[in-house]
Amino acid sequence: MLYAFGTELLVVDILRYFQVPAPVRLSSVPKGAQLRPGIYSLIEDVCAVDGSGGTAFREALDRRYEASHIFRAMLRRLGIFWAIGAEGMAVVCTILIFTISPDAAYAVGWSAPFVWAGVWTVFTFWYVKKELKREDKEWTEEAATVASPTRARFWTQRNS
Repeated sequence: MLYAFGTELLVVDILRYFQVPAPVRLSSVPKGAQLRPGIYSLIEDVCAVDGSGGTAFREALDRRYEASHIFRAMLRRLGIFWAIGAEGMAVVCTILIFTISPDAAYAVGWSAPFVWAGVWTVFTFWYVKKELKREDKEWTEEAATVASPTRARFWTQRNS
């Protein structure tokens, strides 16, 4: 599973980097459209379907992605972080499983990926909070420099 997960993220991100249009529909990205980072579809589907966010969540995520360069960069970095981590953990598990005793291999094969995912999740929470604070600060500073008092008031109320 780690190989499949990591490879899927890498392939989508490589295609996106080279501006290859979506070869098939990927979540809400239609065939032929510009791809989003591989992690985007996972977030979208887990939150919209499994988390019952529905269409409203998909639309809000799309608006956020389009509006924020910080958010887009954060998703690109997270996609690579998870992809390389998954591939690395898959290689480590493969090596261990084929070089240790069968009982130990069973324990490693079922526990190591979950420990890895836990560590990656903790780091992801920390990083996302940090980046969203940075985004909020940038948007607040932008609102302070906006010539329109109405827009400035909107940004100020949004952040209070």
